[in-house]
Amino acid sequence: MILIKAISSFFEELFKPITDLFIPKKAYAWQTLIYLSIFSFITSYFANGTVRYLIEYSGWFFLIAGTAWSTTDKPVTIPATNMPIGALITSAFVSVFLFSRFFNGSSDIIQPVSIVVWPTLAAVITAIPEFFEGSGTDVKRQLPKLLVRQQILVLLGVCMMISCWIQFYYLIDDWFDKYPTVKTEVENFGSSKLIFHRGETQLLNIQDGEQRKVRFILPKNGAELLNKISPKVIQQLNEQPWGEVERWLFDSVNKGKKDKPIGRLTQQVKQEVLKLSPEKRFWSIEPRVSNTKTGYKLDLLAIWNAPSFMSDKYYLQKSCEITPFAKQLKDDGDENATVNVAEIECQSNISFIPKKPPAKN
Repeated sequence: MILIKAISSFFEELFKPITDLFIPKKAYAWQTLIYLSIFSFITSYFANGTVRYLIEYSGWFFLIAGTAWSTTDKPVTIPATNMPIGALITSAFVSVFLFSRFFNGSSDIIQPVSIVVWPTLAAVITAIPEFFEGSGTDVKRQLPKLLVRQQILVLLGVCMMISCWIQFYYLIDDWFDKYPTVKTEVENFGSSKLIFHRGETQLLNIQDGEQRKVRFILPKNGAELLNKISPKVIQQLNEQPWGEVERWLFDSVNKGKKDKPIGRLTQQVKQEVLKLSPEKRFWSIEPRVSNTKTGYKLDLLAIWNAPSFMSDKYYLQKSCEITPFAKQLKDDGDENATVNVAEIECQSNISFIPKKPPAKN
């Protein structure tokens, strides 16, 4: 019996911190509020309509109150600050509750605005007790001492600055989401402490005889535009009479031609690739035609017409070779009757050229 009591006493002492944490000694305790919040969230799952929201709101209230109570019993502050860790936990629950899906209709519980407001709200929660003295029902308002007021202002200013940096991150991320091309632009951010740029480093010609190493990621939208339009160009020109192909090329690069063949293809491709993208109005596709020994060279340029981090413009280029060859006329009685038609072949790779597009012919 003595051995059994000793073992029982050992395990009671071993698990006493855990039992004290989960089993309150009296009903009026923070554990009661936490259990009420869990019970509210579980029961709200089986409710509908307004009743469900009321139960969920009650659950959030119990959770926030219980968390605040538990973390203020023996507050532990963040090193080198007067902010209790409990204020961070409580403010996290408050910000999630205030800006959760119950108020904005989103399916996500944690919203970006919740994270932005979190540090500032933690500073406010930390400062509130300094304006009151006493406990329980005997609470009086007071004006904090000068030193405490200075600490509150410094803490609030630092937390607001952190909130601004978090908001800045979400702002840039939103720009990159709407305008992904901005994310892939070339620039030397090697000395920047704020921007980390990924990409491949290559030696590219900037001007005649001048070279520079630049880091870049091929703009996805521009590359997809060229990859979509090149098969359509091949479909329109391949094995077409040589005279019609030359007319097509002339009309596409003619400045005075309003209804350009390349323009119609560009509208189709932009509708397919950038139908809902805000970048749609910033990308343009222009052809450049030059003579070769065997025929023509058609350069399809995807040009970014929006502000960029680069000092100069840039464009993407995909080149196609167009050559004539003699095709036998099957419907003609003369077996030797032939007609010159076009054969077009486009490169698979896309070139990134960090300078202004060449002038039109």
